[in-house]
Amino acid sequence: MLLRDALVILVLVMPLGTATLTDPIQNDANSGGDAGDSMATATPLAKSGQSAAGQYHGFVMTLDDPTDWYQFVTPEPRTAVMLTFAFKPLGACNVDSGIPITPVTVELRANGELIDARSFKSPCNAQGKVHGATQAPSNWAIGMYYDRTSPGTPAGTTATQPTASAAPGLASDYAIVLGCEPHC
Repeated sequence: MLLRDALVILVLVMPLGTATLTDPIQNDANSGGDAGDSMATATPLAKSGQSAAGQYHGFVMTLDDPTDWYQFVTPEPRTAVMLTFAFKPLGACNVDSGIPITPVTVELRANGELIDARSFKSPCNAQGKVHGATQAPSNWAIGMYYDRTSPGTPAGTTATQPTASAAPGLASDYAIVLGCEPHC
């Protein structure tokens, strides 16, 4: 009962726009808010002329914020990109807990094309690397999302983007470390 009352208060406090439950706690990649929900609305990791290389933190939640997208530019040809990531779920990771576990996916794209992706049946074990290289200056995108449409998508394959129908599950913090050679 208390949780329901708290949610009603949250909605009443933020009556304008399309506020979500996670809006007050968002600071994805130090942006001051939620990262973009698509490649088209991706949050820039660096201002023009600045390096995007570094460590970033974010938050996704199956209920109302299942997707975070970031973008950066590699201005030079023959640039290699390496992204290391780890999810840290908030809540139970025990399959026997009765809480549905929702798969997560990390994508790396250059100029809209999938370069590398990793999918996990659960955010509880989701850590690793995605990487790629291009021969020309490129616009890169990083997608971090709960995949509510294709459970258990094998690693290295493209998962279906999340849909609007929310499945119960976990919320998760994540950390990414972006590196580029020669630079990004």
